[in-house]
Amino acid sequence: MQKTSKLRTMKVAVVYNRSRSNVINELGVPNREPFSAEDLERIVGALAEGDHQVTTFEGDMDLVDNIGSFMPRVLKEERPGIVFNVSYGIQGQARYTHVPSVLEMIGVPYVGSGPLAHSIALDKIVTKMILAEHGLPTPEYAVVEDPDGEMPDLGFPAIVKPKNEAMSLGIRIVEDEDALRDAVRNIVERFEQEALVERFVEGREIYIGLLGNDVPTAFSPCELVFASGGPTALLYDDKTKRSGRKVHLAIPDDLDPATVASAKDLARRAFKAIGARDFARIDMRLDTDGEWHILEINTLPGLSQDSPYPVAAEADGLDFVSLVNELVDVASERYFGSRERRPAERSGEPLDKRLFRGRTRRRDAIEEELGDWTRVSSRTGDLFGVREAMRMLDGRLVETGLHRVSDLTDDHYGWTWESPAGLNGGTLLLVALDVPLDASTPPQRFEVGPQWLHGEGIASSRAAVVMATEALRALSEEGLLERTPVGILAYGDAGADGQFSADLIRRAAGRAKEVLALDPVREGEGIVHDAPGLATLHTVFEVEPRRVGRARLVPAALRRLIELEGLTAPGDGVDVAVGSVSTETLTRRPPHRLEADLMVRYRDDAARRAWISTAEDLLSEVDVVAHIGERGHYPPVRDGEPTRHLVAELRALAEEWDVPLASESADSPTLAGLAPEGTAAVGGLGPVARGVHRPDEAIDRTAFMQRLILITQHLAKRTRPSTTEGRLSDVVKVR
Repeated sequence: MQKTSKLRTMKVAVVYNRSRSNVINELGVPNREPFSAEDLERIVGALAEGDHQVTTFEGDMDLVDNIGSFMPRVLKEERPGIVFNVSYGIQGQARYTHVPSVLEMIGVPYVGSGPLAHSIALDKIVTKMILAEHGLPTPEYAVVEDPDGEMPDLGFPAIVKPKNEAMSLGIRIVEDEDALRDAVRNIVERFEQEALVERFVEGREIYIGLLGNDVPTAFSPCELVFASGGPTALLYDDKTKRSGRKVHLAIPDDLDPATVASAKDLARRAFKAIGARDFARIDMRLDTDGEWHILEINTLPGLSQDSPYPVAAEADGLDFVSLVNELVDVASERYFGSRERRPAERSGEPLDKRLFRGRTRRRDAIEEELGDWTRVSSRTGDLFGVREAMRMLDGRLVETGLHRVSDLTDDHYGWTWESPAGLNGGTLLLVALDVPLDASTPPQRFEVGPQWLHGEGIASSRAAVVMATEALRALSEEGLLERTPVGILAYGDAGADGQFSADLIRRAAGRAKEVLALDPVREGEGIVHDAPGLATLHTVFEVEPRRVGRARLVPAALRRLIELEGLTAPGDGVDVAVGSVSTETLTRRPPHRLEADLMVRYRDDAARRAWISTAEDLLSEVDVVAHIGERGHYPPVRDGEPTRHLVAELRALAEEWDVPLASESADSPTLAGLAPEGTAAVGGLGPVARGVHRPDEAIDRTAFMQRLILITQHLAKRTRPSTTEGRLSDVVKVR
């Protein structure tokens, strides 16, 4: 049975900091506020309840690779994933800015303020300067960097804070100059930064939470209530519950509407003044005269159960699950201009958009399917393994709605399936089932990287198989398969250059209107639509086993091979190269058998035959027994009118969906050349790859999806309209 996976609304990576070990060096002021494991679990749970696909990453030196693997480069019109940033940073200055800066650099959307707003908010001195510049009330202050120098005259009590810290770290309320100097000294020596000395405002401490952007929603005021003695300011020991004081949050009901409205207005203005985004908390004091004073702006407010921000949100009817998911929606709207629509809201989209979205929303499942295929061993010559792969493919296709075509199946090297609409006059997809690797080559495991996907046969076979099955699945999901003439032929002798499946491919291609061979291409190569043929000729040289001193095989064979390679005739459109060479010998005897492959690249079949005839004549003159035979043959791909029309259609679709297709045709060999004259045929529509036919095969992760989309959209355009159907883009989904 084919795997299915639950479709999530969006990929969300929660980035946090708990450890500081995964860095190159531990330098600079360390982060003293590791993110709570309990809070992380609550956020992940809330996002999962919001139907998002969620993972978590430390905001450390592996972040770029981890993000790239989880949410790869998006396709045109595909909405990227998003980072839910709650990272306080690891070490150094302006730690809140580190993760947002990295995300901005690599082009990944994220929830929350950008580096500039975080940097401003973290620097309490700069914040106060900006607040004053915008005419926003904030207590009088002074900056002190020398504990033995002159102290500011702000009166007592005063509050002393580190310039660049959070979590109430280093904050003290002082009643005289000696205490002031001691507090400044503590900050300068312990935190290695200037001290902010501020007039202490007697009154009530009130927090205003904001959610949104243009005109952010302001939550109801949330008050910090001190139920026991001590200074009416939240200190580090209070936050870490070591002070013994009873401090709790409350939603005050004794503030008149005008006072509340004034606080919300000031909060919004402060939010805008520093360029904050999505959410923030403005910390304020309401003095005994009823005047507001802005103390700080927190661009990364705490989301723990007992933090002011979620407490105020819940008081306004936004529970924690709703709040967390609203933050994702607010950020999405800022980046993309609209919120991610749920599946029910997308039912009226044009068909091409639905096909695109259906594949991109299955992106993880498609890669999982690709991984499953790379774990199936079906190397060339392993008939049992190839048949196992065929049975796996048969299960996928039958479930989708295709059926086997018995007269186009030989049960050893080639199998053909067709849609309910049949193959005649339709599209034939060619894919390889065998992996051209020697049995002694160790298997390669499936690996997902930011750009490349690795795995055994992933380029030479597996990616093409998944591209074909997924494109057909897309048609089936939309109810189009019964009206789309399409077939798929899987051959099991790619490692033998299609030597045994060639006749089957010719016959199947003869029934189709067009042939698409899903061969891999290198970066920068175009689809194959005008390419020379490639014949692999196998030569054998033999003598009776001789003792040392009387050997004559190798010199004679090598001379003839050099002469054969010298028969290259570029003027006649023939190029020749010696391929693999191997010898066979008895123990303590010189070689008595030498085998070599010759690769003959040609444009005209008459020239190929003439070259083979000349080669046979040359070998007949050699003083050892010599044979030559054709091991495999890729015929030329002719750029006739049907093929040119097909290429133009594919390039137009590629431009529409932003799929890179090189303008020049690649000259890679392809079995698409087996299509008869008059049938449109192209090769090289498979994955963009590197290391093809080597143990380290890999495919470009983005190009794989782009080409899958291209094939899907092309097949959809081949759907025969029903009597009630209009244009393709207006087709109503059929279930």
